[in-house]
Amino acid sequence: MTPVDVSAHDRERIEGVCDDALRAVLAAVAPSHVFGVGVYAERCVLRAVGDSTVPVGRILHPSPASPAANRGWESAVEAALRASGVVVPTC
Repeated sequence: MTPVDVSAHDRERIEGVCDDALRAVLAAVAPSHVFGVGVYAERCVLRAVGDSTVPVGRILHPSPASPAANRGWESAVEAALRASGVVVPTC
């Protein structure tokens, strides 16, 4: 089930609880950046952090429905992180 499969009323209730939990985690962890995995998650992060000064970004969501969409996923994520100023260690 994806968010669009849930009624708007139920989605609002669920998102409210999730936003509260995310704000609590962010307050406890105090990250330097926050990334949503996919567009929906990025929107949720932006809604939850509000006026916070923590930079918010997005990385690609790997798609179990389309293995072709996952080609080059790791390098695309690393590029997105670097573009946001995150230092990505190399092994």
